[in-house]
Order: sequence, then C-alpha cells, then structure tokens
Amino acid sequence: MSVIDSHRVFTGKKSLPAVVEELREAGFVHVTGISTLCSRDSDGYLIGSRLNPQDFGKWDHNNGTVVLVTEGGEVWLAADSGGSAGRALEEMAKRHAPKGQGAYVPLSNGERVSAHDLLRRVASPYFGLAMPIADDD
Repeated sequence: MSVIDSHRVFTGKKSLPAVVEELREAGFVHVTGISTLCSRDSDGYLIGSRLNPQDFGKWDHNNGTVVLVTEGGEVWLAADSGGSAGRALEEMAKRHAPKGQGAYVPLSNGERVSAHDLLRRVASPYFGLAMPIADDD
C-alpha cells in the first residue's frame, strides 16, 4: 500500500500546517513523490513508493541523513550535521514518528534527486503532488 502512485497522487494523510512549519523550521524537506535519478547501480523510483503501512510513524538515520515518515505516510528528510543540531533533529523525528526507528532512509546510499525538484520542495512542501479531494473529517 504505497501513498504515492506513478502520477504523483499522494493518498496518505497530509500533515497539519503547524506540523509542516515545525518540520521546515527544523530543516526537514518533504520529499514524498520526488523521483530519484537512475544510476549505474539502481533504477530510479518515487520516494514513498516503497512504503508499507508498518513504515508509517517511524524515523531513522543513515550516512548523515535523517528520515521521518509521518503517521500519514509523508516522507521528510534532513541533513544531520551531528552534535546538538543532530540530536535536535532526532528529537523532532521521535516526536513526530512515535513508532520509533526502522524507516528506510532515501538518499542515504548514493541515490540522487534533481536539485531543481528539491529546491521546489524547499519553497513549497507539496509542489508537484496531486492530492485527492479532501474529506471533511
């Protein structure tokens, strides 16, 4: 059950605006649906397309990258610079991913994304994602 399809339709649950702002201020970037670039070692994929429901609400870190997968299935990444800043990122991840560690960390093992795609998400966290019609719950 992926939260993103090949047309970049996000079917997970969007984070509340206050949570989005908190994550952005902490240095996280929403990367769900961004295409990774093909490399000699792997095919490209859409970030979030490999999520399973058991991944929701988890976080982790690898090779200087911290991932937070919200309970709604959004994938947020931040660069871990170590020290107190790195600990602050981990605390933020723990607060918003209550199921603990164990999430896959995209872009931490040589995968790459277009700088243009990433910069658009820094400016607008949901840029390029199609959202289903919201219900009134």
